[in-house]
Amino acid sequence: MRAGDSDVELVGRIALGDEGSMRVFYERHKAMVGRLARASGLGDDDARELVQETFVRAWRSAPTYRGEASAASWLRGIVRHLVADHVDAAVRARTLFVAREVREESDGQAEAEAAAPEPGPERLAELAQAKGCIQQCLAKLSVPHREVLALRVCGAELKEQEVARLLGVPLGTVKSRTSIALRLLAACVDRCAGIVHA
Repeated sequence: MRAGDSDVELVGRIALGDEGSMRVFYERHKAMVGRLARASGLGDDDARELVQETFVRAWRSAPTYRGEASAASWLRGIVRHLVADHVDAAVRARTLFVAREVREESDGQAEAEAAAPEPGPERLAELAQAKGCIQQCLAKLSVPHREVLALRVCGAELKEQEVARLLGVPLGTVKSRTSIALRLLAACVDRCAGIVHA
């Protein structure tokens, strides 16, 4: 094993359990994986954890690598799936917040913000059902559609150009996937909400 070996040779040996090849592969690609993790909007601790998990996944899935794409592209795919998983988990764990409202005095001057009253049982049930619908509908989206929503809307809120660079796809693809994903999500949530209220 040499540091100058190709990625394909390294992944082939990683598939056979060669830890030395894994170390070389890790050193070669850890900076790129770290950049992708940070660009996805994760905090420093989560980004470091994602880098480690990426290479653990690469170690485990090396036997399935067939060389149809470059090893770097294969590794970026692992990162994208992990980021999508991370965002899905964050969406599932997100808590509901009670909106605050500003009320006006009779003399026309705005009063200081005051906490809205706690919602009643019916409103809490509606919010829980809406949250459940969104989670179900996100899970039904394809991975490419879920990941653009994760990067553009639900999590990092990256610009389209940043998402295109991160995913290694043309800008037009990001725009198209975002539009389709939002349309599919909205239609699914409407259907789900209609079933819930039927």
